[in-house]
Amino acid sequence: MNIVARNNSELTKPDKLKDEKKTICVLQITRIGDLIQTFQACETLKKTHPEIRLILIARKQFAKPLDFLSKNIFDKVYLISSNLFFSNEKDFSLQDAKINLDTFLTKLSEQNISALVNLSFSKTSGFLSSLIPAKNKLGLNYNEFGKPTIIDKWSQYIYSNVMGGSLCGLHLVEIYKLIFGLKPSQPEKRKKNTVIYENIIIHPFSSHNKKNWKVSKWTEIIYRILKDHPNYNITLVGGDKDLDDSFSIINSLTLKDLSSRINNITGKTSIEELSHQLLKADIFVGHDSMVGNLAAYCNIPTLTISLGTVRAYETTPYHSLAYNISPKTACFPCFPDEKCDTFKCHTDIPYQLINSCINQLLNGESISKSFLREKISPFQLSSVEILKANFSKNNIFLLEKIDPEDFTLKCIFRVFYRFSWLYFLSSIEESIPLPILNKSTYEGLLNYTKGLQNLYELSEFGKTYSQYILEEISFKTPNIIKIKSLSRKIDEIDRLQILIKNTFPLLSPIVDYFSIEKSNLAGGNIVELTESSYLTFQNNSHVCSMLYELIEQTLSNYMKKTQLSLHQEVRK
Repeated sequence: MNIVARNNSELTKPDKLKDEKKTICVLQITRIGDLIQTFQACETLKKTHPEIRLILIARKQFAKPLDFLSKNIFDKVYLISSNLFFSNEKDFSLQDAKINLDTFLTKLSEQNISALVNLSFSKTSGFLSSLIPAKNKLGLNYNEFGKPTIIDKWSQYIYSNVMGGSLCGLHLVEIYKLIFGLKPSQPEKRKKNTVIYENIIIHPFSSHNKKNWKVSKWTEIIYRILKDHPNYNITLVGGDKDLDDSFSIINSLTLKDLSSRINNITGKTSIEELSHQLLKADIFVGHDSMVGNLAAYCNIPTLTISLGTVRAYETTPYHSLAYNISPKTACFPCFPDEKCDTFKCHTDIPYQLINSCINQLLNGESISKSFLREKISPFQLSSVEILKANFSKNNIFLLEKIDPEDFTLKCIFRVFYRFSWLYFLSSIEESIPLPILNKSTYEGLLNYTKGLQNLYELSEFGKTYSQYILEEISFKTPNIIKIKSLSRKIDEIDRLQILIKNTFPLLSPIVDYFSIEKSNLAGGNIVELTESSYLTFQNNSHVCSMLYELIEQTLSNYMKKTQLSLHQEVRK
């Protein structure tokens, strides 16, 4: 085992824990981009509650390069390497692995952890979280029978809505804050850079080929930037694995006469050095990646091109200077394990549009509705979704459609779920406009009211059958056969909800969330479990009611607008 414990206040002396200080341990063993987003949430936690000791457990290969950020946030960091359980040594045994694990857990037990927050939703992190000693645990864990358990509501939301689909309208940093129980707040506004460096940072790579364009497309973009802005230079950044592609870009015939204005530092900098480079840039352009998240941390304007598996609403750089361009391709975003040979979403974003947006930003202008309609052809706009980052009146990160009349049915439901989940899970009343409908989305939304009504009625039946079971149990001699019959009816309701989900896929977030909630019912006996089941069906009814009310209001707004337009036409 290779574990490194780093104490940012005392590197050599053991911690002297104070009884009055609560210790929160964050488990995040995913990649660097996820770590940076975790840091952004933890930074808010630390500043809101400076009395808390904050500990991080992360993978060494991802967390070690971020020391320059983590040292300002965490009191102690545990770096775990891939050989935590096993070794390549010939005489290494399972017993040795157990000893290593016990040693690690003993070190953690000395920290007297008040709450362990698992922000990595994988089997590995779930089992590790189950073993770590802590008084309270949030996020994914596994019980003594090896079954996944998620107690807190926002973690249930991640497991059902974020992991299971693409209708989440909340940023991951925002969700992490909500898991911590923090009130919504905007990130610290770091000092804005007023110097014009005439330098553009471009990161044309990503962790998966589904998420990034081929070299030829980026070559065209870089060529147009350098031609349109003769005073600007470009800095190309990336990791060691991107070296070949970076050489292909700068050595292309298209850029032969412009290569002197391209500074290729791919694979040549540490992440800390990269952050210094970002501070000397006017804008960042690239695919969804760690570099974009780091640019947000450095308060640099970002233009992100989201492709493949990327969920823009969840992972766009978390600051108000971000723009995001993604395709309207029906299969976007996809899942990592889905095979794709055509990469249609890659062709649905024209590079000419990207160049126009970059030019607008470099000229000191915003990408606005008027700019899109006056300067960009409808043909280029027809296949893309262009979003601008902002914060709502409740200080919650928001990706707004620049053209508010360009809502698809999927986008409309994403907004509805943002309203519903924030209110249901945290009693936050979101204050953003309802979506604007057209004839197609009006008809689609009207059709979905049928599925929502069916889902609501099933939840009401579930409440009724749960109540019948409780009444039967209350008798001195309960009828076991009747209880089993009622239980089968509840099982049938679960199956019917799945059928509704398959028929009306945009209702999946509700069905999936309450399926997770029901699999984590609280209680140690049949009475407590049935009471919990009743509450789950009741919660399901409440969310369906909220969603139905939002749909009704949106449909009503559309009808009023249509009638007004007809009235105006008649008067003419």
